Amino acid sequence: MLTRLRSVARRDDAGFTLVELMVAMFIFSILLVILTAGISAMSRSTVRVTASGEAMTDLNRLYNRLDKEVPYATALNRQVLSGGDWYLEYFTDSTEAGARPFCTQYRLDTSARAVQVRSWNTEGALGLTGWTTLAVDVVPRAGSPWLVRPADDTYVRQRLTVAVDVEQPATPVQQLDTTFVARNTTPDTGTNADQDADGRSDSEVCMNQGVGRS
Repeated sequence: MLTRLRSVARRDDAGFTLVELMVAMFIFSILLVILTAGISAMSRSTVRVTASGEAMTDLNRLYNRLDKEVPYATALNRQVLSGGDWYLEYFTDSTEAGARPFCTQYRLDTSARAVQVRSWNTEGALGLTGWTTLAVDVVPRAGSPWLVRPADDTYVRQRLTVAVDVEQPATPVQQLDTTFVARNTTPDTGTNADQDADGRSDSEVCMNQGVGRS
């Protein structure tokens, strides 16, 4: 009886064979690779979702700013390419008591791929603000990011079309493609005219206060 118990004890203490250890390590390695791949995929997906959300936030910020101001503008300059950047200006003659008329200027900084905005009132360019960035990683869809269409006998209000994409690596492209109508403009608005066909308004608003395009 004692001999049988000792024999059983020796078999229980024998441990794993080398083959068993190798098989166990191989299975563990496979599980580790699967787990690592899953975590990596989740991380990439999270980055893409976050980047897409940020892009949509930027485009919504740009849209909301334009939607708030352009319909009340009194005159829009035609888009201008200056120093490699695209500019847009419009004048708003406020009807609120005590409020001053003001100008708003947008630019697409092509080197930084950023849409920025600043404003000032028309009394000697007082209150000129610094540039505020509304959207980044912006690429115009066809040349200029914005197109000002003049008012005429067919379309009696000036219109602003914005067509831009936000492009980030390994992220779906987010797009903004919309048209705003400046309800306070008419076919007689001075910035409609382009007699020399150079693509610019013959009589530009907001460019006589020494602000310029830079």
